[in-house]
Formats: sequence, structure tokens, C-alpha cells
Amino acid sequence: MIAALDVDLVAVQEVDRELDRSGRRDQVGELARRLGWHSVFVPSLLGDPRGSWTDVPATGDPSSPMPYAGPPGSRCSRRPATCG
Repeated sequence: MIAALDVDLVAVQEVDRELDRSGRRDQVGELARRLGWHSVFVPSLLGDPRGSWTDVPATGDPSSPMPYAGPPGSRCSRRPATCG
């Protein structure tokens, strides 16, 4: 269904990346690989569902480092704009 859309960007929410509750999978990365697309995961919360969550601070500065970018083990920096 997503592959049939004529879009430049798809945003998803309520997805996990490397959490035990989702089998330590990169859900956004898996979706992107299946579609032949690129992915960037940027959380709005950091933490563990069995522990505590922390909001990711919004700086308003587009050059501010993001907490994650690109698939695990990628050469992407923490700034999504530099992902290649």
C-alpha cells in the first residue's frame, strides 16, 4: 500500500528501534529496506518502557545534533542532513 503512493516522504509514529519489546528490530529501517527507500529514525522519547522515558529536547536549532540518524552501524552522523 505504501509503495503505491506517489510521495517523497513517509512519516510514521509509534515505532521502535532496538527495544526488547519489539525484538530489538529497527522497524523503520526494515520498512525502508522492503520499499527500497532510505530511512532516518528520530525519537521523540528516549528510554526504556520498563524504566523511564525522557523527552528529546527541542532546541529549534536545525544544526543541533539529533539523538539518532540512519540505520544502526551506518556511517551517518548524528545530523540527519549529513546522511548519505
